[in-house]
Amino acid sequence: MFTLAIHTHDVMTYILGPVRNVFARMATLVNSIETEDCVSASLEMGDGSLCSLSVTTGSAQPITRHRFCFSNLTAESNTQSYSNTLILDVHGDSPEAEQRIQAALARFQPLPEGFARTILSLLSSDASSSRQNRAPGHVG
Repeated sequence: MFTLAIHTHDVMTYILGPVRNVFARMATLVNSIETEDCVSASLEMGDGSLCSLSVTTGSAQPITRHRFCFSNLTAESNTQSYSNTLILDVHGDSPEAEQRIQAALARFQPLPEGFARTILSLLSSDASSSRQNRAPGHVG
């Protein structure tokens, strides 16, 4: 799995933090190789949120996609391999959340550590009061 999706794993843990528990099924289903080429994993993150991963070398097109779903917003990447860390779409779950997101994006200035950390930090001031009531997120 780490050979197939190390960059995806890096982005996931950069945004969501450490992994606490993993349940995974792995198989060699597509290629005649000596290791797994398909993985489906369910992860419990350190903060209790949930994450799901699907990894394969059997895709007809080489794509990678990150989708982060939180209680107030969803952020989704492009699907370009090796350049998918750019979050293209961020949407709120209500008109008020959408307004806060659009206001944060309007004043966005990238920090050296990247877009995802920056957008989450911009939104954290709006969400800090509701952080304790955050619903578990997932990646899929």
